[in-house]
Amino acid sequence: MENTETPVKTGKSRLLTYWLSALCFFISLPLFLNSLDSAQVKITLYYMGALGALGLWVSKLYICRENIFTRQNLIKLLPFILYVGYVVIGYFFHPYVLGRMESLFKFLGICIFFSIVAFEFDKKDINLLFKAVIACAWIVGIYGLVQVVDCYIYKGVDLLYWTNAFQKRIFSTIANPNFLGNYLLFSLMVVLARFCYTHYKRYILLVLILVTDMFFTESKGAWMGLGVSLVIFAGVYLNFFKTKLSEHKKIINISALIFFFACGALVVHFGAKRMQSVNFRLSTWRSTWDMVQATPLTGTGFGSFQVIYQAYKRPDIFYMENLHNAETQHAENFFLEQWASLGLLGLGLFLYLVFYQLKGAFKAFKYFERIDDKETACNLLAALMASSAIYLHNLVDVSIYFVSTMYFLALFNGVLFNLAYDGLEKKKSENNTNKKFGIFSVILCVLASSFILFLVIFTGYQFLQIALTNNILLLGLYVGFFLAAAFGILWAFGYQIWKNKKIFVAIILSLTAFLMFKGFGTLLADHYLSVASSMSIYKNPVSGIIYTKALSLNPFKTSINQFKASFFVNRFDMRKKFLPLEGDTEPMTDFERADKYYQKEISLSPNNALVWHNRGLLYKKMALNVGRKDFVEGEKYYKQAEAYFKRSLHLDPVYDNTYFQLADIAAMHRDFNTAKVWLNLYMKGPNDIVNTAYLAQHKNNTTAKKFYKIFDEEEKKLKEQNAK
Repeated sequence: MENTETPVKTGKSRLLTYWLSALCFFISLPLFLNSLDSAQVKITLYYMGALGALGLWVSKLYICRENIFTRQNLIKLLPFILYVGYVVIGYFFHPYVLGRMESLFKFLGICIFFSIVAFEFDKKDINLLFKAVIACAWIVGIYGLVQVVDCYIYKGVDLLYWTNAFQKRIFSTIANPNFLGNYLLFSLMVVLARFCYTHYKRYILLVLILVTDMFFTESKGAWMGLGVSLVIFAGVYLNFFKTKLSEHKKIINISALIFFFACGALVVHFGAKRMQSVNFRLSTWRSTWDMVQATPLTGTGFGSFQVIYQAYKRPDIFYMENLHNAETQHAENFFLEQWASLGLLGLGLFLYLVFYQLKGAFKAFKYFERIDDKETACNLLAALMASSAIYLHNLVDVSIYFVSTMYFLALFNGVLFNLAYDGLEKKKSENNTNKKFGIFSVILCVLASSFILFLVIFTGYQFLQIALTNNILLLGLYVGFFLAAAFGILWAFGYQIWKNKKIFVAIILSLTAFLMFKGFGTLLADHYLSVASSMSIYKNPVSGIIYTKALSLNPFKTSINQFKASFFVNRFDMRKKFLPLEGDTEPMTDFERADKYYQKEISLSPNNALVWHNRGLLYKKMALNVGRKDFVEGEKYYKQAEAYFKRSLHLDPVYDNTYFQLADIAAMHRDFNTAKVWLNLYMKGPNDIVNTAYLAQHKNNTTAKKFYKIFDEEEKKLKEQNAK
């Protein structure tokens, strides 16, 4: 433990502590809405929370005239700076910048949360933060038990409608059983570490609840992580803490090993129960390793995995997913994905950062033992084990990229760095004055507060519009959440503005409120996308306008382009019109509109097989439309359609409809032999597939057999006609 000067903690109001603690609840607890994805709800709150925290922090540093850019801080933060700098600077040297933008925003959010905890938190702040984490664990854990009862004992206990979304696997408020498994895992580590200090008996009950929930998630990664984490936990606690248990070190170590093997047995049990899940991960890892070998040193760029991976995706995965429009977004192994995306240089910097924090933590344990500060040591143990548990789980999962894990990982790493390196200093500027700016400042603060209030009310109105489409229970939950969020924003920002009455504070928080409002647009965009997709099924002409609104609210959600293009394909009005509400900048036909948005989607996600397939359908439809009047012009569109279908087939050699479309184009040109070739290729199956069950799906496809028979008969008729 380094002996540094005590950091200056001026202007301590714990506003940032309350903000980050409250955000624990807002990230953990939101559920589904009918027209919204629970993941998008959490992502939106994550963005808004990061922006709000940054605005409050900047205004606080300004108010207190604190300088965080000291030489000592730069030295302490060097591994962190090197890694972040490599990620951010390297981001702009790889293609598909816009398509990867959302990943960059999430990463910057991690940096904000980590930095605030590392710089601002003291012992009381950390205690409050862990209390919030444990309170969230209680709520998530108890609702998980409700789902267990609903699934196995008495149907109807869970009043919310999605309880069987994953059959008999529970997911509580985290939206996915595997993600819940990770959440329970790191919560368990925090609870155990706090129990080591407080000895509260209620924590034993909470541990039992969390372990029970974990069992019913059937998450193999969670049980693997738990087994390894408990062995590490026991080793650290017995070797670095003064405790009576040290006398029973041998018995505890043996017990930990027994529990480790028990966890291993559960991993094998759940793996055997869902072997397809195991095979999916193995196939994904092999494909990711192919990516690594292509650019081993520099990688493909931060956030590029979901864009690049589709070109390496193995055919087996299409069978496992039983989908042709699903994009695998992550590698099911955090470290392997780091290597693929950031290269060996980026992975090395990340591992160096992890080693740096571990080294500091173990030195700190010895220091806290020497000064007999068990509470701080237990907090450090909680942060260390929670972070380690997350990394262990993500050796076989992707939950680290979901914000309900990402946010907490940032907090735990911030606490770990803070305690391991004795916090970071903040030097006060010599120009520190409390000079106010008189009546002008007060007026500006009034205007800023009014502006914030307007944004909150306007946002709330749109939020209620969404919630009213759902049942009364969800309406109550979301109104409660929104009112709590609105009150928190008004109180936090208003407190800063009115207390200090400084122009810069009013400006920075007003700007923050505006950006948070824009961040809320990502949630509205998801809602409008869902509404437009539902309306387009019934060919509602308003769908195009709603898609445009969704895209304007969240230009980084690339899939909106594909949905919007499909709407124009289905409408297919070939009269040139200028429709600015649908995104037109000049008079266009629906063919031109659809092609424009397919091109946009391809520029952002060039390896998406379904986009190429759908663009082929568009050009085939155009060929049929034009070919009636102009054969030569129609042939141009047919050739283009064939090229797009072949591109799709290169990325997805499994999709039967792509083969059928190519066969159909050949048949339209009376080339029945080529049509049969395409059908034979499909019925044979991809060359690198050896699974007989998968190949049987091709061989026994009734549609392919039907078309083959028709084409064979037509070819015979054609030969007879030619012979005559």
